[in-house]
Amino acid sequence: MHAKLVVFAAIALSASLIHSQEKNCSVLVAIARMARAKSVSALIAAKPKADDYTVRAVFATRQFEMMPDNKDAAILLLNAIPRNEDEQDAWMTIGSSLCDSESVRDMTSLGTLADRLARDLAHAAILVPARMQDYVWYAAEASSDPHSDYLIQMQKVCRRRHTAFTSAVQQLNGDGASDHFTAVDAGWFRAHMFNPDTCRALMFPEAD
Repeated sequence: MHAKLVVFAAIALSASLIHSQEKNCSVLVAIARMARAKSVSALIAAKPKADDYTVRAVFATRQFEMMPDNKDAAILLLNAIPRNEDEQDAWMTIGSSLCDSESVRDMTSLGTLADRLARDLAHAAILVPARMQDYVWYAAEASSDPHSDYLIQMQKVCRRRHTAFTSAVQQLNGDGASDHFTAVDAGWFRAHMFNPDTCRALMFPEAD
């Protein structure tokens, strides 16, 4: 009798895992639809009920791309800057195969959206300079991806909002006081990553 209960439990667990995977795949399909949305109404209609980081980040990114002069949309995107390793991993793997039934089309849509993040965040930071500290702080983690053009995009932010940008750099103290997951001080930033005086990147993305 005990052995039968173990078998039934194993079957139930297997069914639960399959259901969970199917649910995750359905969410990924909805997220990919958001990435391809051509209007805000279509974006809202495609948004799944699941309230997780990837859903929020993709929604914010695509909404801002369709409303590039809207400060509220810019703030929503800046709020989606990854704050910890889990969120960074979620963004970095968004274009990868995350479930068995995910289509190449969906992976391509999400991967292309992720590739535009550096450009979109730069535009958002120019529009909302009060959030410059978040934008500058994320540079170290973003540029840890050898293919990221975050620092290249940062050059136009520095030129357009130079006072806010240099102030944000000076506030980098490397003590991890913020809730971000990478701590960089102003000296290291200036010496190895970016020269805020000339608005020039010191690190460059590798060619694909």
